[in-house]
Amino acid sequence: GAALFGIRLLIQFYSLFKLYRRSTAGKIYNHNVRIIDGNAGPFSFWKSIFINPANHEASDLPSILQHEQIHVSELHTLDVLLAELSTEFYWFNPGVWLMKKAVRENIEFITDRKILKIGTDSKQYQYSLVNVSFAAAPQGIVNHFNISTIKKRIIMMNA
Repeated sequence: GAALFGIRLLIQFYSLFKLYRRSTAGKIYNHNVRIIDGNAGPFSFWKSIFINPANHEASDLPSILQHEQIHVSELHTLDVLLAELSTEFYWFNPGVWLMKKAVRENIEFITDRKILKIGTDSKQYQYSLVNVSFAAAPQGIVNHFNISTIKKRIIMMNA
């Protein structure tokens, strides 16, 4: 089991490396980004924000980029990788799978709270979440703007 999940993780790293090489460096609203082609949703990995600006409304881009910049500056990639490595070695433990899901949700809740604290309009941000939720899902080892818990996130923001 651990070997299979290890191979899966290596394939995800390789896919991410290929995407990095195909992307181009750019700057959008004073954020350094990697501009990608295709119908992939925005996401971050380590110190890189990957986005296809053509897939998003101009009004959504500032919120998306602020969100991803928080993931980058808070080093959320380390949290995601630690959760991935835990599931690789303890794949047989159902608690690890629940912990992995909780880590991802908690990272998004923390990021949402920080976005709202810096003065982003909550309604506009929530609309951005919904708009981006229709984009294609990125690889499993990255921090991305959209996860499947949009409803929970909006409830938490309004609480």
